[in-house]
Amino acid sequence: MQLTARSCFVAQHRVSFASAYGGQLETQQYKRQNAPSPHLAVVTNPYIMSDKKTRRESPAVNAGSMADIAFLLLIFFLVTTTIQEDQGVLVRLPDWSNDPPPPQQTLDENVLTVLINTDDKLLIEEENAEIRDIPGLIREHVISPKRAPNEAVISLTHDRGTSYATYLQVYDALKAGYRSLWDDKSNERYGKIYAHLSQAEQKSIRNEIPMIISEAEPSDYEE
Repeated sequence: MQLTARSCFVAQHRVSFASAYGGQLETQQYKRQNAPSPHLAVVTNPYIMSDKKTRRESPAVNAGSMADIAFLLLIFFLVTTTIQEDQGVLVRLPDWSNDPPPPQQTLDENVLTVLINTDDKLLIEEENAEIRDIPGLIREHVISPKRAPNEAVISLTHDRGTSYATYLQVYDALKAGYRSLWDDKSNERYGKIYAHLSQAEQKSIRNEIPMIISEAEPSDYEE
């Protein structure tokens, strides 16, 4: 590369380079008052190392890819994780009133007593029974010629030590007995099962065969 003498005129020029062998920084100052030559000589030494370390920029992280991975992991755990659902009994309670309810007289023959003791043993009308026997006993009690279906009452009593699982099984069996009666009545009247009826039709069936379950306070029933 050629430069004019005017452009190469330098009053003071400093060149800094690092020694290739000692690794120490040496500074030499060259003073030049007149440019003797119109050419500027550029000398390159392969052993001269720059005093500035090469800085590498950190690669940028793609936030979009990280979000996709997190979303996929979330879906994986949602699909593979078993979520335990709370089990409960849906019961419609009577309307609240500040006045005490009027006394009602119920004949003992209209009441079917169901007891669960602290050992989760079931007694129906003071006789040992199994949970699988409940639906059939409900049908016999409700459609008995001794009473009208809307007069039948189920009295459910459990002990304070009764397990919640057994209580739910007994309650489901009671409802299963009533559902079988509703299916029979809906097939007789509408030609289809209770679940396929409209809300108005279901209400008419329940009015004729109401599910009346009376629950007493937990007792200390042992045997």
